[in-house]
Amino acid sequence: METGRFETSTPDPFAVLGLPAEATAEEIRDAYFALVKAKPPERAPEQFKRIRKAYEAVRSPSGRLRSALLLFEAEKGGEVPPLPPPEPISRERVMEDLLAQEEIDLGLRDPGSSTA
Repeated sequence: METGRFETSTPDPFAVLGLPAEATAEEIRDAYFALVKAKPPERAPEQFKRIRKAYEAVRSPSGRLRSALLLFEAEKGGEVPPLPPPEPISRERVMEDLLAQEEIDLGLRDPGSSTA
C-alpha cells in the first residue's frame, strides 16, 4: 500500500456527514442513517453515493483514524502512513441497516440486537 497526499478533490468524509473529526462511531452511524433517509438512492443517487463513500471511509476505527490523519496531514502538506482501506459495504447491507434502524426508531427492536 502506498502513502499519499490527501487529494483536494476528495471531500472530507466527516464534513459530508456533517460531523467533527472527533465524532464517535454511534454519531457517525446516526448521521449516516439520517442522511440516507433524507437523500435515498432512488431520489438522489449522486448524493447517496457521496454519503455512502464518506460513511465507508469512517465507519471502522481504522477508517476514522486514516481520515483524521489525512485531514491533519493535508493541513500540513505532509505524507500519511499507510493504513488498511475501509471495507466496502453492499447496497443490501445498507438497506438491512436502514430497516434495522427504522425498527429501532419505532420501538420494534432493541438497539443492542443484531441486524442478522
